[in-house]
Amino acid sequence: MTMKKIILSIYIALLFVSCNDDFLEKYPIESQTEATAFQTYDNFKTYTWGMYDVLMDYSGITRTINSYRGPARGDMYAGYLSYMDNSPNDYASQVATTFAGANDAGAYWNYATGGWSFSYVRRINIMLANIEDSKMSDEEKAHWRSVGYFFHSFLYAEMVSRFGDVPWIDHPVSEVDPLKDAPRESRTVVIDNIMDNLLYAEQNIKEDGDGPNTINKATVQFLISRIGLFEGTWRKYHSVSDGDAKYSRTALLQQSVRASEALMTSHPSMGTYDELFNSSSLASNPGVILYKEFVTGVITHFIGRYCRTGANGWEVPKHTVNLYLTQNGLPIHNAANTEYAGDKTMYNEFRNRDQRLYASVIPPYYDAATAPYVYSNPEEFNTNFNEYVDLMPSVFPSETSKRLPATAFNNIGVCPMSPNIDKYGTAFLKSTTGYSFFRYYNQWEVNVPAGVNEADMPIFHMSEIYLNYAEAKWELGSFDQAAADASINKLRARAGVADMNVAAIGADFDPDRDQTVEPVLWEIRRERIVEMLGEGAGFDDIRRWKRAPWYINRNVEGVYLRYGDYRDKSTGEVYSKVYNIALVDENFNDVPKTAEGEGYVKRFVDQSVIGKGWLDKYYLLPLPLEETALNPNLLPDNTGW
Repeated sequence: MTMKKIILSIYIALLFVSCNDDFLEKYPIESQTEATAFQTYDNFKTYTWGMYDVLMDYSGITRTINSYRGPARGDMYAGYLSYMDNSPNDYASQVATTFAGANDAGAYWNYATGGWSFSYVRRINIMLANIEDSKMSDEEKAHWRSVGYFFHSFLYAEMVSRFGDVPWIDHPVSEVDPLKDAPRESRTVVIDNIMDNLLYAEQNIKEDGDGPNTINKATVQFLISRIGLFEGTWRKYHSVSDGDAKYSRTALLQQSVRASEALMTSHPSMGTYDELFNSSSLASNPGVILYKEFVTGVITHFIGRYCRTGANGWEVPKHTVNLYLTQNGLPIHNAANTEYAGDKTMYNEFRNRDQRLYASVIPPYYDAATAPYVYSNPEEFNTNFNEYVDLMPSVFPSETSKRLPATAFNNIGVCPMSPNIDKYGTAFLKSTTGYSFFRYYNQWEVNVPAGVNEADMPIFHMSEIYLNYAEAKWELGSFDQAAADASINKLRARAGVADMNVAAIGADFDPDRDQTVEPVLWEIRRERIVEMLGEGAGFDDIRRWKRAPWYINRNVEGVYLRYGDYRDKSTGEVYSKVYNIALVDENFNDVPKTAEGEGYVKRFVDQSVIGKGWLDKYYLLPLPLEETALNPNLLPDNTGW
């Protein structure tokens, strides 16, 4: 039996018992008691396999693998992506109560309370408490303590992100009442403890862990990089004082840079952009640090169906498409940009763009033989409807990667055009903005029955490290051309985009930028958004930057179209279904539904103009009511709740 199948078998066994809160009492390892179960190296190895689930649900609330809209949920909350249905952003419309929707579910995270997860902390603490009296050597004890610290730190960092101050529990307590009367510790104290544990783990964990794709030194460094950046920037932009913290804001950012540099040295190369989420195996991908393996008939998922069926629940708004640079490295509205051809057709809009756009949004194409309408003015579209059909093989050379025309699973249906707006197009591979999201689209996966996708999913990968490094360096005042070349420009090189020239980025470099953000920092943040679109990190980012209103309180639009360009094949009249689409002009004024009408597809009005919009209380979650009722020492609640 291969190591992969052994791991998967153990995973399956633990999956069935891990949902049981009485697991540790009712299902003892090898039918032993806790006092005798934790004795050997293999005892601890077996016990920790069940902990990996929390990484798959990562980060539980805004990024998950097997839940509706799961991997991209955080980007939908952030406004990077938008809803396919007729509901505006939950936070813009003020209907959100936690970071999770009512229909979400998960084994380790309590979605009803937004990720308040001390039962899982207890499981980790039981393991940690049994290390010292085991029969292992000191070196082995240090290794498993480090593994425990990794999971403990991962979980606690997620809870600090959501709730701010939380109780610090580092020893086994009652499963019935795991918090007892514990008060909340300040986030600075909790982060101090996390960083102490991670730095210990970095020095004491086995370099290669317990074999391929296990917790090891690199995964610990990844967590240091992520947490150092998150907490360092949170404190800055939310004006959280360091107080007497052991790790100041500056120290946290420095740790992020140091850990990132270590990983940039140990993992100097990456695979292609598209294969990160569309590979049958990530085992040999040099840029992947940790990933979730999926195998047909053993463990599968259903992410791909959201890009290739009528079940797709996400789409891309125009303001996100506008973030992608042209290949000369300039923003689309930079005064000197001669590569941008305008947006009055999708063909022009996508020409000469960052190739990551082609991996994230279905480029334009049109098949006259199968489309339900005919264009009345094909010269407006440069007549070459196959421009991007012909381009895709050179952008994504793998034979199993993205190709046009786009097809449903198993090629049971071919989408004859893009944009494929659901008011008049096919039921699958549609969108309401016209920008169909297909980061998780490939040609080789099947989906009969639903939920049998087997592309491996990355958990930690080097793209985020390069972005963490660049941002932390800027926050420390040390981002220069050398730093850009070591990070941002490595990501751009594989996307066909010219290098970032730091000296050329002035106040007028991007007239569309958030004017409260320094120009170079804006470019670093832009890179983070387009590189990680669909991975769900967006909501965490806009919260730590404290810029949620800028991203969420806005009008949402789609592609530009002309009613009169869409003609019925038999009658020559304007295609009747196109009138189901509402259009607006550049000022978001409604366009008359006549043959002469043209404008941007109208989606959602800025909720702040109708008395709603982002509320600052959303930066942190409310404490679970049932927890504060049992333990009043947790109060007061977070501001605004």
